[in-house]
Amino acid sequence: MSSCETKSSLLIIVCESERLVFERDFPLKRFKLKRALSDFLLVALFPDDIQGTILRRLIKYFPSVVPLVSVEGFDVAKRFSASLPCCVAQQLLRTWANGWTTIFLMHENELCTCLFGCAENDTLQHCLFCIVLCSVVDCALGSSAPVCLLSRLALSSPSILSACRLYVVCSCYHTVKASHCSRFRALCVAGDVSAI
Repeated sequence: MSSCETKSSLLIIVCESERLVFERDFPLKRFKLKRALSDFLLVALFPDDIQGTILRRLIKYFPSVVPLVSVEGFDVAKRFSASLPCCVAQQLLRTWANGWTTIFLMHENELCTCLFGCAENDTLQHCLFCIVLCSVVDCALGSSAPVCLLSRLALSSPSILSACRLYVVCSCYHTVKASHCSRFRALCVAGDVSAI
């Protein structure tokens, strides 16, 4: 049986099950063929592969932690992120998929060092451990960041604090990059962490 025949038979099954539901709930609910087809085709054509995407990004950018990641850990992280407010979950996903708009990632020519005054390249890998950025976030949240990278990414033993910390780090980075870069770099060069 070919792939097309399999999909066709599955579509027939889905339509038949929707028809049966329609017959049972006729006075209450209309049968929505377009909706049934859309739901079926979305899952068939675009399966949820966020776990594969995150794993590929971890292999590429954080190869040392890949042996520590498990399927169960991804499931826990996925359920955990779904329980968070959308803005926090979006920043977690953005970080897990290496989606920060760092200068290095965007291939910008003007500046390739850290926005916070370090001599390191402006990459996500550096920003997660940047001394200046982490000290500002530690001061704001009143606690220090976990040493383990998986804990910082909220992929291992996720907690509200680790998710909020990652949200604040990501938001601080992108706010500085978007609008206050020159003023912030001057404060970093002067070493005035309290003014930051």
